[in-house]
Amino acid sequence: SKNNKSDLSHLAENWPSSIVARDQIREFTGGALGPGRIANLDSEGKGPPGRMKIGRKIAYPVNELVEWLENRTQNLS
Repeated sequence: SKNNKSDLSHLAENWPSSIVARDQIREFTGGALGPGRIANLDSEGKGPPGRMKIGRKIAYPVNELVEWLENRTQNLS
């Protein structure tokens, strides 16, 4: 339910950029999610929206990534 949705906006507030490179996902999420898992989800069409390629790197807009993480996060207490 929406009432049980996690608020992960602090992740965006503490990040120094408006994008997150896929290889920095682990740092962005505090180790909760790695770049390999995100790559697999992307290939299944289930990854974060707004994915972009900058040179040879894949990146995501911070706000879309945070919202995607919030929708996948379950509060256990």
